[in-house]
Amino acid sequence: MPMPLPTLRGQFFVRAGCAAAAVWALGLPAWAGVLHISNPAELAELTSSQGFVSAYSLQANTFMSNSGMDPMFAGETFTGDAKYVPRSGKNLAINQSQLSLGYARPGWRFSAFKKQDAWLEIEQKTLDVLNANMAGRALPSGQVMPVDVKFAGYEATGIKLEKSFQWPGLNASPWALGLGVSALMGNSLRLTEASGSVQQTTNAYLFNVNTNDSASSATYPYIRDAKVSAEGYALDLGATYRINAQQTLGLAVNDAFSSVVWHNMPHTQFTLNNQQVGKDANGFAKASLTGTNDVNRREITQTLEPKYQVEWAHADAQKRWRVVGQSMRSHSMAGLSHGMRLRGEHWLELGWESYFNSLSLGYQNKHLKVIYRTRQPLSDQANVSELGISGQFVF
Repeated sequence: MPMPLPTLRGQFFVRAGCAAAAVWALGLPAWAGVLHISNPAELAELTSSQGFVSAYSLQANTFMSNSGMDPMFAGETFTGDAKYVPRSGKNLAINQSQLSLGYARPGWRFSAFKKQDAWLEIEQKTLDVLNANMAGRALPSGQVMPVDVKFAGYEATGIKLEKSFQWPGLNASPWALGLGVSALMGNSLRLTEASGSVQQTTNAYLFNVNTNDSASSATYPYIRDAKVSAEGYALDLGATYRINAQQTLGLAVNDAFSSVVWHNMPHTQFTLNNQQVGKDANGFAKASLTGTNDVNRREITQTLEPKYQVEWAHADAQKRWRVVGQSMRSHSMAGLSHGMRLRGEHWLELGWESYFNSLSLGYQNKHLKVIYRTRQPLSDQANVSELGISGQFVF
């Protein structure tokens, strides 16, 4: 029973993105959180003009080693050993990358970027069905398993303008507000939902699943010939408060308000229903498939998923600490990082985050910053992998 779900790695093509250049320029650690959330209010403390280029790639999930993701969601039989440890309730997978080039000066930042952002939210019982199907194993006979899947992923290019505003606060400690505005041109989109139930009998799966799928690359008979295009905007908000010379509090929301309008999108609605005990040549239950393909295409308005962050940072001449809390789709994440000056402008930073239970290692000097994050450094069974690099040039 192959499920009509997108792959996470196969659906997207670029593996690069942006670390927060202003945070680095201020000498503060920026590696505690998994979600790459920038705070435009931090530009208020920028003291010099600088150009920057940066890139990162992140893939993480809560239920399986990354090596097993493609076979699971492509409906392929997997013969290897893919570590599978889902959480109870809703599980989350994210796949993010971005490449950016820009210029910053005190209070302002401008950048051009290309980004990909994908998330998958799926129930544990649905994962159990997919994993059993992938490995060719049967589920307990007679048990009804729910199907509940939501996926959203897009690729876009754009430009972003950020501005901060600073005021004196209590005891002359400054606080700042920041606003970032992005103009987006969409390149590809996939929105998928599936709901229903699956039941294992003695000889086959019995299932009844409803799906809605909008994929910019989809083709099918009689669809009107047209090119998919999109344009839109996204707003980032931020605030900071400097407690003293070493400590800062911050609050940020990325994609707090957004709207991307996609034109000429293919759209499919299907019901997969099976009450047969027969199997096809690949060993999957034979399905009765009914539904419609929208031959006239649609206009779809996409709202990007907001990402929230609250943080405390401490930095002095020899060490740095950062504690951060992040959230998206009600999934809460916490992180801690500690930086140590090796000598001169050379820093080493170690980090840990709670949601994916991953560790990070970073190195920074005057012009370069590199980060690597994983859960199992010497194994192909890791469910978190991230590599990021940034370069800056002070004028």
